[in-house]
Amino acid sequence: MKFPAMYYYVPPCPECGSRKTGRYVSRSLTQEDTNYMIKESLRHGELVRVRNPVPINNAYCEDCGHEWPVHIQAQLWDTERVESEIRERGTYSRYEQFCIQNPKRKLLQRLIGFVSGLKGEKHGI
Repeated sequence: MKFPAMYYYVPPCPECGSRKTGRYVSRSLTQEDTNYMIKESLRHGELVRVRNPVPINNAYCEDCGHEWPVHIQAQLWDTERVESEIRERGTYSRYEQFCIQNPKRKLLQRLIGFVSGLKGEKHGI
């Protein structure tokens, strides 16, 4: 069965034709949120780099380094098409590596971090 999924499609590089292309995204408020965004993008076959602000040349090629402006919007794709992008862009192994390097924190660790953050804001830290 083919289930629809949201996918941010970045076209092949206009310079070298590579399919290993991605988009720049804005940093989230917390590092944990940013890591989650990167992880989910990789899981869905999308290559992203964090940059604030997002530059006008919002797409990039990992093979030749070319950057260019392109309108990128979410599209509804079936899982077969998304899996094809995962293979073409090589994101599965990157996803696994990212998960190893950025393990999900346990609930207690997240709560302690949240409370510490609140104390820091209260004291102007």
